[in-house]
Amino acid sequence: MTNQHPPLNAIGVRHNTDKANQWSGRREPGSPPARGHDYLVKYESFLRHFVDREGVRILELGAGPEWNCGASARMWEEYFPQASDICIAEIRPDAEAIATSRVRVAIGDLGRPEFLAELAATTWDVIIDDASHQWHHQTQSLLELLPAVKPGGVFILEDVHTSFGDLRARYGGPDVRDANGFVGRDRPDPMHILTEAAYLVAGGGESHPALDLSVTESFSRRVARQVRSITFVNHAAVIVTASDDGSYLSFDRGV
Repeated sequence: MTNQHPPLNAIGVRHNTDKANQWSGRREPGSPPARGHDYLVKYESFLRHFVDREGVRILELGAGPEWNCGASARMWEEYFPQASDICIAEIRPDAEAIATSRVRVAIGDLGRPEFLAELAATTWDVIIDDASHQWHHQTQSLLELLPAVKPGGVFILEDVHTSFGDLRARYGGPDVRDANGFVGRDRPDPMHILTEAAYLVAGGGESHPALDLSVTESFSRRVARQVRSITFVNHAAVIVTASDDGSYLSFDRGV
């Protein structure tokens, strides 16, 4: 990254995204800044080597709430001046208003496999999931879009704190049986899958006692086989995909 390039967090503050360490929120004019998620300082160590690279492709799931729509899109547009494609996927048609000469908007339902397949037809350097935060949506995007990340690219799953505490009841999903036989909050949450994948990465593909009772180890292995590292920060997981020389894992089985 060039010395003249502002830090990602400073850009995020300027464009008022809650990914920064502070933002205005829905506050009265003149009020002190609200505390943001403080993601961006952590993300920058994973993203800075893309800044001056030509032809970078960025996909973000979710354009933001109506009253702050496009804040992160504007941030990515400034942070990645050489990007050839910055795509924002959003279900609301009104999000098309945030499109610019360098930002395009793909309107569709991220809960539909067909729309995910359309997005996965492109290979991406960076994907950020900041959409509904519903477990089934997060899990679908992880399983279907992670393979679309280029070797050495980055997949960021935000708001994984919906897998914890009282938020489980809100984000676990409807109490209906899904295609894998899981019902509502009994279905595996994204942190369940990512934690098991992290065990597999750390163990070079070997099993661990924590996996003995797993009902989703096949999902976790699908993720683990594609990654070089998984880093957990506050409320988010940052996944770096395996480079062309392979992942750290020694196994090639079971998926």
